[in-house]
Parts: sequence; structure tokens; C-alpha cells
Amino acid sequence: MKVKIQDNPQLTRFLAEIEALQGKVGWAESAKYPDGKPVAFIASIHEFGAASRGIPPRSFMRTALPDAQRAVSAGFAIAVKKAVNGEGNAETAMTLTVEIARGFVHKQLSKMGNYADDNPVVKRRRGRKNPPPNQSTAILRDTLTMFNTLTGWVEKK
Repeated sequence: MKVKIQDNPQLTRFLAEIEALQGKVGWAESAKYPDGKPVAFIASIHEFGAASRGIPPRSFMRTALPDAQRAVSAGFAIAVKKAVNGEGNAETAMTLTVEIARGFVHKQLSKMGNYADDNPVVKRRRGRKNPPPNQSTAILRDTLTMFNTLTGWVEKK
């Protein structure tokens, strides 16, 4: 026997609350590199590439989505059940789904691999007198700024 939404006031309330929210994964305006460049701007360049600058597309946001969808759906279903049973609310459910999605983007960033030793980026870094902290040859994780400042948040539409 299926339950109609109108027969469940908790579910009706939850759906109205969730409709007013949106979850986002990305970088806050305050996230900047030491030189002042916004991390979100640099992330978008790498996500889509910049052929004129010799930067190939390195999709980590869009490629994380297919893997994240099943986990986000499962987490959201659990959160809905809890909310309907009075053990949570729409904001908690949305926060859970955002955190699951953020985790998948982090995972995708971790899979990016390393630059080859003869890559111009690596050669340029090795030639610096004062290299930045946490410097490595990991693609998109060389300074860890992008990785460490990735965040998720819930806001009203």
C-alpha cells in the first residue's frame, strides 16, 4: 500500500522545506591563492581547460557527478526517512547530500595523478628560489590550496 504525500504531514512539510533550499559544492569567494587569485576561477580554468594557455581540460567536478549520484541519492533517502520520522529536517538532509558530493569531488581531485618530470610546470617549480609550501608534482594538488578550500554549503533559493 502506497502512502500519498498529502496523507503524511511530515513529508509534505519536508518537501516544502527542501524545495526552498539548494546545495552547492565549490569554493567560497574568500578562498584565494597567496597571489590573490580566486581559487574558484583557477578551478574553472582547469575544469574546462584554456587552450590559449596550454592548459588541457582536467575535469574533476563533472567527472565526480556520475559516481556521486548513487551515494547522494542513498544518503538523501536516509535523511528523508529520518526527517519524516521527526529525527531531522530539510537543512540537515541537504547538508548531508552536499557533504557526500564534496567527498566525491575530493576523491576525483586525488585521482588526478602527477605531472611528468619533464613537464614545464615541474621545471618552473624546481627553478624557484622560494617554492610555495606543500609543493609537489601532483596535478591540481601541488600547493593543496584548491584541495583544502573546497567546501559545500546550503542556502535558501
